[in-house]
Amino acid sequence: METYTKECWGRWDSKKFKSNLKKENIKIINYGKKKIGFFDITRHNKLSYLHNLQITSFFQGKGLGTKIMAIIEQGEKAAVSQKINAKVFKKNPATLFYRQLGYKTVKRDAHSLILEKTL
Repeated sequence: METYTKECWGRWDSKKFKSNLKKENIKIINYGKKKIGFFDITRHNKLSYLHNLQITSFFQGKGLGTKIMAIIEQGEKAAVSQKINAKVFKKNPATLFYRQLGYKTVKRDAHSLILEKTL
């Protein structure tokens, strides 16, 4: 996120990023005994909002993100969510990842896309 934040807004503020994370919503992704990432999701009515999905670069491109998203989507569907949204920087290669999983652009601004999938 730091790279894209700097490109779009010119600076990165790690304190601000950390203060925006709601610890009660964060789920740590473990691979064996290693912490390799996290995701942060909230629900409002029947809409789930994926705030973050971050996986350490070593584990990217190996299908792990796809499996994690399948688990997240199953969990949100079981929680009676009908849709899931994710906000992604336009320049972030993750936009392609989400599109391959069936997410469609529902809103855009100068730097970001809101992607959505019906569950």
